[in-house]
Amino acid sequence: LRQIKPGNADRSYGIEVARLAGLPTDVIARARDVLAQHERAEAPPGGSKAALATQRQGKVFDVMPKGLSEELRSLDLDRLSPFEAIALIHDWQRRFGE
Repeated sequence: LRQIKPGNADRSYGIEVARLAGLPTDVIARARDVLAQHERAEAPPGGSKAALATQRQGKVFDVMPKGLSEELRSLDLDRLSPFEAIALIHDWQRRFGE
């Protein structure tokens, strides 16, 4: 038996879940190939994947309009309803769509 524990996982288990759900073996094999390609492309020389993700995240915030990045950082996603999220996205498209 398996036990689910709270906290972060050391890797993604989506492919294994798909296999257990009965997806065709050729689909699973292709997903593993794509995952391996992504992992090779993301592995930074002499650094961790977490450091690379942090570096990329910082670059995303650096290139977006200042008002938008500040709004994103201040959002309380746990209290945002789906309707409010859609309204925000529409507002951002209107204001920053250029």
